[in-house]
Amino acid sequence: MCIRDSCVAADSEKQLREQLAQMKRNLETAEAEAKNSEAQLQAWQQQVEQLSSELNSHSDRAAEAQERINNLQDLKHKLALANKEIEELNEQLEELNEQLDTATAELSTLRPNLRKLQMEKDALVGDLSQERHARELLQSDADKLNSQVKDLQ
Repeated sequence: MCIRDSCVAADSEKQLREQLAQMKRNLETAEAEAKNSEAQLQAWQQQVEQLSSELNSHSDRAAEAQERINNLQDLKHKLALANKEIEELNEQLEELNEQLDTATAELSTLRPNLRKLQMEKDALVGDLSQERHARELLQSDADKLNSQVKDLQ
């Protein structure tokens, strides 16, 4: 009976170790995904800053072109092209902002999952500790019973 309990405890410990290992892998995966999302977010933020700088540059050029239009009729065409570029950059900026929002939302969903996995890992570690303690108590009881059996013989 005690040997069976010891085997059950060993199986439980093995299952808990496997679960803990899986949780650790899940945690590492979630952390890697979070780091990847943060890196993407930073890259998108840099692109947004670069596009904003380019947009400011194009806006300055457009203002200069507008001043020249007052004096030269053929600069109208260049101004129209600059305005078209600004619109395209605004569209790209909107798309990047949407991607940034998506990345931020993804990151927000990953963080609670990471916290949940950490809590689950902590719970499994606690369960494993309790299982070990129970196994030690069972072993102690088995040792006492074996000693009593030897004394009776």
